[in-house]
Amino acid sequence: MSVYNGAKFLAEAIDSILTQTFTDFEFIIIDDASSDTSLQVINSYKDARIIVIQNTKNLGLTKSLNIGIAKAKGKYIARMDADDISMPKRLEKQFGFLEEHLEFAFCGTRAKTINDVGKENSFFKPPTDSSKILALLLFKNCFFHSSLIIRTEKLLQVSGYNENYKYTQDYRLYLELFKNKCYGTNLKEQLLVYRVLNSNISHNNRDTQDDLASSAIKSAWQECYGISVNIQFVKKIRSAIVYREQLGQINTLEAIIYFRNLYKQFQKQFNQNSVALKEMRTLVNLVIDVFYNTKKAKLIKHIVYFNSRFHALI
Repeated sequence: MSVYNGAKFLAEAIDSILTQTFTDFEFIIIDDASSDTSLQVINSYKDARIIVIQNTKNLGLTKSLNIGIAKAKGKYIARMDADDISMPKRLEKQFGFLEEHLEFAFCGTRAKTINDVGKENSFFKPPTDSSKILALLLFKNCFFHSSLIIRTEKLLQVSGYNENYKYTQDYRLYLELFKNKCYGTNLKEQLLVYRVLNSNISHNNRDTQDDLASSAIKSAWQECYGISVNIQFVKKIRSAIVYREQLGQINTLEAIIYFRNLYKQFQKQFNQNSVALKEMRTLVNLVIDVFYNTKKAKLIKHIVYFNSRFHALI
């Protein structure tokens, strides 16, 4: 857990970890050169499981997380934000799941959101079907970062978080793991309470986050499947899927070539997973439907899926 000027809710976050039903862990807290009383709050705890790291200057979340990873000794690493609350059985449930399901490198959970006075805002339901996540992840983030638990060896395999990403560092990580055939899923239980504040990174930086997410997607398409597209094209595709918004027009020939290549490569990688293929097809169809009228969309879909074993289902 990294904290920067987060004293107001810090004790609640720390308490939620120290009172977990699963007790065999080290709790690494990085104080990112806070100017408030965050460090005093941390030091008020005498629990031997707490390991405190003090940054001499403010480095930001991504670099601070990598510092924590370098210090960690456990088989798994769990994320936690300094203003969130983990439910008492969170670590027990996630540890048990990964112990039983060796096919997954990481997992998240569902969460509810609260405001600064603890009033519930909404219930966040990320996808829990791991096959659908395989397709969705190539277009949007499917995980709640502060609910993440990951196998340490897999995290080190991809060298932790990419420090070029001040925001969306988690999404870049998931795509890097995907590239290395390390896949994840979400538990159906709500095991995290996420606090939405005006100061939240994700709350204040939608445009910047969208830019960085698009950059991460562009890199993933290139590195996973050898598909090269310009960043504006990626932004338009992402906007259609995430926000159901049409940002201008897309070049029809470029779209056909891209979607055909993406679907063929994805089909080759997951040819035994009909659910993942169906989800990818659904996403591709969604984008086509956003940008084209019914008649033209039908023709484009036929070209995109021609000679695939699913083209007759369109």
